[in-house]
Formats: sequence, C-alpha cells, structure tokens
Amino acid sequence: MTGSIYHRYTPPLLKGWARWLPIVLLPFCVAFAETWLRMHILHNDYQAAELAGEVRTLESELKELRVEEASLQAMDRIHRKAPVLGLAEPEPNQINILYAAPAPDQRPDPAPEEEPYRLNALAAVQESLDGLRGLTP
Repeated sequence: MTGSIYHRYTPPLLKGWARWLPIVLLPFCVAFAETWLRMHILHNDYQAAELAGEVRTLESELKELRVEEASLQAMDRIHRKAPVLGLAEPEPNQINILYAAPAPDQRPDPAPEEEPYRLNALAAVQESLDGLRGLTP
C-alpha cells in the first residue's frame, strides 16, 4: 500500500510562532535600542572627558606662553640686551616727527563766521583805541 488515500496533515511550524513573534521581538528590540543608546552616551562621555583634559592642558600651556611673552617684552630685559645687539638711543637730530593731516571725515568743522553785531562791536572798540592812541604823545 504505497498509494494510500490517507495522508497525514502536518501543520506549518511557524504558524504558531507568528502569533508569538511580536510579543518576543518587541522587548528584544527595546532592549537592543536601550543598549545602543547607552553605549553611545558612554562613548560621548569618554570623548567629553578626553576633550576636557585637553582643554586643561592647553590652558596651562597658554598661561605659560603668556608669562613667557610678558618676560620677553619686559623693558629692563630689552635695555640689558640692546648694547649686545648694537642698539643705542637715537640722537636728538635723528628724530623726525611727522604729522599727518586728519582724514576728510575727521577734519574739524570750520569756525562759524562771527555774527555781524560782534564785528561792529569790535570795530567800534578798535576805533576808540585808535583814537586814544592818537591823543597820547
């Protein structure tokens, strides 16, 4: 009996899993996302700590460089090294003072013309002074 009309029904294996797959997969996805986010946060924290250390190192180096700059610009140091470098005080006749005209937008406004009554008053005073000078020998 090789060709039997009875043949056994076998249900598909995944048909029962299809109902349970979302219930199992959802917590797994949530746990995976949470782990991934925490790993990135931890990685960013390590980078921030590393950068903060680098900032502290650079700030201390900058402070040292500012101290060195101040010591190099000290006038007493320059006065001590000037003769060694062949530098000397300039003679008074070696100094030329140049004056530059102010830019057109920086020129002062011209003096306002004097009012006519002031000119008349000044002319009257001048005439009276001339008259007095003429009277005195």
